[in-house]
Amino acid sequence: MEVYSKKITKTDARVRLSVSTESLDNHFFQLAAGEQSREFVAVDAGDEGQCWRLHLSIRSNGYRKPVIIGGWMKFVRDKNVQIGDAVRVSKEYYYDQATATQMMRYRVRVTREIQILGVWHVAVVP
Repeated sequence: MEVYSKKITKTDARVRLSVSTESLDNHFFQLAAGEQSREFVAVDAGDEGQCWRLHLSIRSNGYRKPVIIGGWMKFVRDKNVQIGDAVRVSKEYYYDQATATQMMRYRVRVTREIQILGVWHVAVVP
């Protein structure tokens, strides 16, 4: 299930990933009253097995303005994320046989439009 997606802006590529308040309220984990941030792990959909430790934060007063800051710039550098790329965060449920429980995990994927022989394609950034 898609949690959030957007085209990467200059701020996203150089400082932090802005997240819509609607996505935070409806799809990400719910922050407890008074909680302003939470760390989470996202599995890289383009490089299976690579996990990224990310940190979602909101402002303490007024407009909450959710952003992913912690770990985001390492992700951007290591994946060579560029302005105009698209990022998609999703969550999925799976059955963990070791613990015999249903688990949830986040996935993150970056795609880029590339032109091959005059035809545009969307490619997953490895």
